[in-house]
Amino acid sequence: MAKDNFDYSQKKRDLEEVMSWFEGDHVSIEQSIEKYEQAKKIIDELEAYLSVKKKSIDLIIKNGAAE
Repeated sequence: MAKDNFDYSQKKRDLEEVMSWFEGDHVSIEQSIEKYEQAKKIIDELEAYLSVKKKSIDLIIKNGAAE
């Protein structure tokens, strides 16, 4: 995941699109597996991004408290 061009909002929309697919009437087992794997990848990317951002925020808070 390239941190410089990561678009959180777009990834979130991508995940919402995959999730809405499951609400449709045309769900096959094969497609469900593919969509599940796609959703899992997006979730992993979002979690990694948020983890990095949380660490940055924690560092800012820590440095602010040290002043």
